[in-house]
Amino acid sequence: MVLKTRNVAPGVVCLALFVAPDALHASTISFVDHLAKTGEPVRRPPLKIRSKEERQFATMLRGAMHDPVNFAGHFVLTTWGCGAGCVMGGAINVVTGAVTMLPFTVSDWPLDVTEPLSWRRDSTLLVVTGSLNETGHGKYFYDFDGKAFHLLQTEPMTQKP
Repeated sequence: MVLKTRNVAPGVVCLALFVAPDALHASTISFVDHLAKTGEPVRRPPLKIRSKEERQFATMLRGAMHDPVNFAGHFVLTTWGCGAGCVMGGAINVVTGAVTMLPFTVSDWPLDVTEPLSWRRDSTLLVVTGSLNETGHGKYFYDFDGKAFHLLQTEPMTQKP
């Protein structure tokens, strides 16, 4: 047994040297930590426009209502431009027709970032990279409970676009 431990240890140390630098920069939050049950009704209800902001963007929301589910199990997360280098959007519940608007706009994301928002169909996590409401600059992690987006963590970015 002692010989096997000695033979394995150098490999483990070598592996740790390759993995450790990336682990230092890796985020502690991941999509798999925020899994959602997926499912979709056979027939979608009409879109429920309730707020002034939802009425203002009703055309964008109606256009996305019949897109495939892409967020938090049974939501369509849709985005649109709000100016040069600015994005905003909302999540549409395909079961109830209710809308939850993103509580921020996103701008000033780094040049190497293609999309400032990242999400998955089977997760309630939303990752935002850039400036929120034109202030700050970082990576923001939000959890969506079906009715609101809750900030979990912020990672400041030192390099601006």
